Amino acid sequence: MHEGCARRRPLPPGLAFGAYLEREDVHDVLLTRDGTPLADIPAGSVIGASSVRRRAQLHIDPP
Repeated sequence: MHEGCARRRPLPPGLAFGAYLEREDVHDVLLTRDGTPLADIPAGSVIGASSVRRRAQLHIDPP
């Protein structure tokens, strides 16, 4: 299971999560050559994102 929060029902009797990894920092990262913040990126700039969700967000609300 990718996320425990995706499980909306109680586990069946006799089934338990034996272990889980501590969650890492969930913040996104923006890398620019000169440290320009997202709000200051010029209109028409090219932004690459592998996440479908992130691409949709950038399409709806570009910097």
